[in-house]
This record gives sequence, C-alpha cells and structure tokens, in this order.
Amino acid sequence: GTRDFIEYGFEPEFVGRLPVRVVCEHLRPEDLVEIMLKSEGSVLDQYRGDFEGYGIDMSIAADAVHAIAELAHAEKTGARGLMTVLERLFRNFKYELPSTPIRSLDVTKDTVSDPEAALKRVMDHTDSARRDILREELDLYISGFAEAFGIKLSFTKDAAEALLDICTRKGKSVRAECDDRFRDFEYGVKLITRNTGRMSFSVTRKLVENPSDEISKRIAKSFQKDND
Repeated sequence: GTRDFIEYGFEPEFVGRLPVRVVCEHLRPEDLVEIMLKSEGSVLDQYRGDFEGYGIDMSIAADAVHAIAELAHAEKTGARGLMTVLERLFRNFKYELPSTPIRSLDVTKDTVSDPEAALKRVMDHTDSARRDILREELDLYISGFAEAFGIKLSFTKDAAEALLDICTRKGKSVRAECDDRFRDFEYGVKLITRNTGRMSFSVTRKLVENPSDEISKRIAKSFQKDND
C-alpha cells in the first residue's frame, strides 16, 4: 500500500501523485471454478475442444471441476495452476484415446484424483468391447465358411484366443486376418474332409500360429488314412 512505498524511500508527495494502486489477492478455489466454467475461451473449454477434434465428447462432473480447482489452488500460481493441473490430468488421455473407438469421456472426481487408474479402466473396458466384436466376427467367419463349403469349423479356445490376439495386435478384422493367414486354408480343408469323410474341421492353436505346416501335415495324414 501507500505506507510501503513511503517506507521504501519514495517522497510522500510523489506517492500521492500515483493515479492507480492495485491490491493483489490469491485466487480462491471458488474463483478458479468460475474461471473454468464462465470465462470466455477457458482452458477447460480448450481441452474439450481438443477432444472434440478427435471425435470424443468430453463431459465433466461438478465435483470434478471443484477437485481441479482445489488442486490448482494448491499450486499457488493463480489461474496458471489450472493449466498445470489439467495438463497433468489429460496428458495420457490425449495420447491414448484417439487410437481407440471411444467416443465419449466422462470426467469424475475419481478421474481427477487418480488419472492413471481412470485411464486404465477406460482402456480395459475398450479392450474388452473390442474383443467382443472380434468374437462376433469369428462366429460370422465360421458360419460363412459353413455356408460356402458345407464344412463346420471348430476353433479350440486356445486357437480362438490366439487369433484374436493377432487381430488385436495388428488392428485387423478377423475376416481380413483369416483371408491373409489362411490363404490356402479352403483347399486344404476340403481335401482333408474329402479324404476322411468328416464334414467338420478342428482349428488348433498350432494351426493358427503356423497354418501352412499344420495344413500340410493334416493333408498328408488324411491320405495315409485313405490308403489304410
């Protein structure tokens, strides 16, 4: 205030001529909430816009906003603390989510308190959903094979999981992977079923992982049985 200037050494007459004097106070958590929710072009809106750019609709609960404000207040850097806290909160979400089918992100108080755990829950749920889609694709592949060739394929549990692992790792559909991996599969299966008379064919993990060698072995074995 004025007394501080005088005690520092300024002449009282000079200080009296200063037209504006400002008292600065620390922003309270409530102030930071207002900044996030009501200021034009707030940093929270900027993050929301970033996610929209990836096709992800971000919503944030009221208690999450207050939790962010409390953390930003603890930074003791005013409104700049919001940028620090939000960057720490969303950094990994911005990196991980665009490569997933996720189209919405609900930010809760738990998300703010432990972002890594929250992201893991989201990713685990996404992986599970993607896995379910791949299983449906495998069922369609099996039924399509039966309709086309009259042969029922039966994947062992290990074989199905191995195929789904490969599709997940490559980011491919079951149909695309099977068309590539089992390029000579149709001919080999038809030949084996003709030799053995069986209209079903078991797909094992070994066959998924090394289809050419396994099909060749089974074809050779089917001819041996035919000769016997």
